[in-house]
Amino acid sequence: MVATAQQLDDDRRVSHFSRQMHAYDEWRQALLATLSDIRQWLDQHKLSSAELDLRIYENCESLKSDKLTIAFAAEFSRGKSELINAIFFADYQRRLLPSDVGRTTMCPTELFYDRTVEGAYLQLLPIETRREDTSIEEYTHNRDYWHIIELDTQSPDQMADALQELVKVKSVSTDIARELGLPIDEDSVENDSVKIPLWRHARISFPHPLLKQGLAILDTPGLNALGTEPELTVSMLPKAEAVLFVLAADTGVTRSDLEMWREHIASYRKNGSDGLIAALNKIDTLWDEMKSPVDVQKTIDNQCRATAHALGIEESRVLPVSAQKALVAKVKQDQELLAASRIIELEDYLANKILPGKQRIVWQKVVNDSGSILDDVADAKRTQIDYLIQQHQQLHALSRKNTALSQQVAQKIQAAKESYHRCASYTEIAISKLKLQAKLVRDTIDLDAIDYAVARTRKDMTSALTTIGLRQQIGIFFDSVRDTMQVGANQSDKMVESFTAVYQRMKKDYGLADIKLKPLNMVKHRNQLDKLYLHGTQWRDSADLTMTEQSLVIKKFFISMVSHVRGLFHDAREDIDKWVQESLRPITMHVDEMRLNMERHIEIFSKISDSKASMRDKLSILEDKQNTAEKMLVELLEFKTRLTEADPS
Repeated sequence: MVATAQQLDDDRRVSHFSRQMHAYDEWRQALLATLSDIRQWLDQHKLSSAELDLRIYENCESLKSDKLTIAFAAEFSRGKSELINAIFFADYQRRLLPSDVGRTTMCPTELFYDRTVEGAYLQLLPIETRREDTSIEEYTHNRDYWHIIELDTQSPDQMADALQELVKVKSVSTDIARELGLPIDEDSVENDSVKIPLWRHARISFPHPLLKQGLAILDTPGLNALGTEPELTVSMLPKAEAVLFVLAADTGVTRSDLEMWREHIASYRKNGSDGLIAALNKIDTLWDEMKSPVDVQKTIDNQCRATAHALGIEESRVLPVSAQKALVAKVKQDQELLAASRIIELEDYLANKILPGKQRIVWQKVVNDSGSILDDVADAKRTQIDYLIQQHQQLHALSRKNTALSQQVAQKIQAAKESYHRCASYTEIAISKLKLQAKLVRDTIDLDAIDYAVARTRKDMTSALTTIGLRQQIGIFFDSVRDTMQVGANQSDKMVESFTAVYQRMKKDYGLADIKLKPLNMVKHRNQLDKLYLHGTQWRDSADLTMTEQSLVIKKFFISMVSHVRGLFHDAREDIDKWVQESLRPITMHVDEMRLNMERHIEIFSKISDSKASMRDKLSILEDKQNTAEKMLVELLEFKTRLTEADPS
């Protein structure tokens, strides 16, 4: 079919990033279909269990709720909101986020699609919640604290008007501003009052195609916002797949840009990955009709080079763009202006560098979790097939009415019963010891112990009379939790050794398949804690702590860093529980399969008849069971192939 001019025009308007997000969503839906088929197949063949079903269900839910988060960070007036409008929301034919001159976003804003709530909405967290010792993450679980505005997605005007809430401010006394822990610019104080943001945090959910396909955007306004909400840099930014740091081409890297970069952004990626990008915005200010296009390009290239040098990153990660011209070009469908804005290069970077990395992480998690379930079930099927082959051979020999062989088979049945009972007895004791060892590891990194350390540190910080005393208590807290995590890691290493010994014994004495024990990655939790410790040390030694009232230091510290430490320990415990369940599964499945095969063995040979016809029937039954088991094994391997062939690389 020949494409119409309108269809070709629509194709040109769809960015490469949008197409890639659509492809990513289709890939994810196909993966979900595979997991659903696996779950149904296991249930159909009565091979499932509560634990297996829960694991696959959790994988499905994780895939459904998975998001590609791109965070935007910049000082005021760098065109950050305009860039978000240009990349993602130009199809609304107008600015969705406020980005007019003097109308900049005042609070951190999340844009996403909430599948659990019908209808689009804007949630706004009052600035007064800064008085409470509660993190933003905790507030997200209770809608009662938020001011909620319903959004009419059929009316861009209504949505744009509602989103003007993001720029609203109010006047309060300087005492109240200090009480809320907000910075005060003495030059802006008038009659002992100062303007502060009306809202502390905003969350926007609406069914934009990109958001429905899994995109999430975090818009963080200015150095002051990052400084007064440590949770942004401690928790939210590190969770993003990419951080886009927006600068202005006409000014280059200013002092405040560099301060923001060094204190809050650069530590996000220490390994030189592609996830940290600098967008050099407003290149249209460098367009000069008195210069040739070649000279203009040289000017832009020089500014990119200088920016990369100032930030200490590769020049390939500094992308020049004009957000304002890109938005105009998309709205007016001006292809020449769109090319000049260079927005396509930025969108392609997101599509070709950031999205594939995220896709591979998602795929690896699914293969590791659901793939291991298929491997364990397949190993159990192989064990069953081996037993059926042995039974067929023995029964075939018995069909010749060889008394000696009959006695040998009877002895083998007895040996099989004794082997099973020895195995069952050994595994019962071994599993009990392994679970006890796992409990010891979990108890070491128990959240109650962390809560005790938090309460103790808070008490000591409250009684500290000097800034030096506060710094010491912060250091003591981090030393304590790092020691606790290290002890837990050491104990987990011993637990892994114990599991390895059980696997080897089961393989040697009871025919367990040659399975490699999966690694227990406690290193990542220790590394995350070390990064948080480094961040806390930098903040502890910063001028910000010295200049802030003591009660606010305590509040900021506990709202951000301490709550994140608790989250790390919670994640570590969940990883341990998951690892223990996965590592016990092959053992319990092997013992169950030994029992079933022994029972089948006894059933067949205890009913041997002199009738050759009856013997032929029994041989036929065994052959059918073997064929069925082999067919099931093939189907399991086909499921595994479907998972591995979904590899996005």
